[in-house]
Amino acid sequence: MQSLPLTKSKHLQPIAAVLKARGLRVQCLLKSVNLPLNCLDNPDTLIPSIRAESFRKLATQVTDCPSLLLKTSQHFQFEDLGDPGRALLLEPTLRGAIDKFCELVANESSNLIIDLYPQPNGDLWFGHRLLSHGESDAWQSNLYVIGWRLKVIRLADPAWSPAQILMRSKATPGHGEVIEMTGSTARFEQTRTGFMVPASMLAQPVAESSAQGVNKDVNPAPTPIPDNYAESLKQIIRTYADGCWLNVDEASEVTDQSVRTIQRRLSMEQNTYSNLVQQCRAEMAGDLLENSDISMAEIAHQLGYGNQGNFTRAFYRWARVSPSEFRKHRS
Repeated sequence: MQSLPLTKSKHLQPIAAVLKARGLRVQCLLKSVNLPLNCLDNPDTLIPSIRAESFRKLATQVTDCPSLLLKTSQHFQFEDLGDPGRALLLEPTLRGAIDKFCELVANESSNLIIDLYPQPNGDLWFGHRLLSHGESDAWQSNLYVIGWRLKVIRLADPAWSPAQILMRSKATPGHGEVIEMTGSTARFEQTRTGFMVPASMLAQPVAESSAQGVNKDVNPAPTPIPDNYAESLKQIIRTYADGCWLNVDEASEVTDQSVRTIQRRLSMEQNTYSNLVQQCRAEMAGDLLENSDISMAEIAHQLGYGNQGNFTRAFYRWARVSPSEFRKHRS
């Protein structure tokens, strides 16, 4: 069953850096779009893609910089994406780098699908689709992805730009001028979003300078993002956990889905929202007991229990052993 689209928070960090440089309070913006205040602390934190788009849109408004997302994508480096990004830089040809980019995307967001369509003349259509938004609501995210795709092609030719970039979105004042900053012109209200890469470029080598200093002993295997509804909702519950847990009404606001839709989709997987919260608590408790030395009282507090006794009883129901016994056997 289709999961809730998620995106790693590292893709908001360059925007946050721009906001801080301009003296703007990042946490105020995070709060206003219903993102956890600590979501940028760990770059691999998974956040709802629809909230990420809201943050991008608001950041563009408060900075009065229509090209903000295009610029931030250019300052983000492939090395910032971990081993999959470094593996892309080690590909000998542009076509190999494009294929690696498709693999990399699966490790960064479940909201994005890359479309590759070889043409009869050898050219390659290089496009994308966003899953969680209508085209009119995803302009900033589209700009960000276009910036990344151009970044891939420019590994072979730093000066290259497509003659045209096709956009599914409607023509809006100022949007054409932003696309022109890439060296291209835009055609709006098309059936797909992307551009054509000439056949002559696909076999070109990736510039050696791109891979300088890159560790060649990389493991490009991506960490999978949840691919079903219950697991993706559990991930959102974990991301928003901070001494308390989202109730179903709050989860509805965060995911932009009605309570009825959440309950219906979980029911189709033989699950309930309260059961998901209990699963998250149990998994977080096991992780804290096994991988930290913080006290039982502190763990109880982090999990939202009023006292250590309530936590101990709940943990025994989950694991059939006490928390202290669990920690002793795992140490």
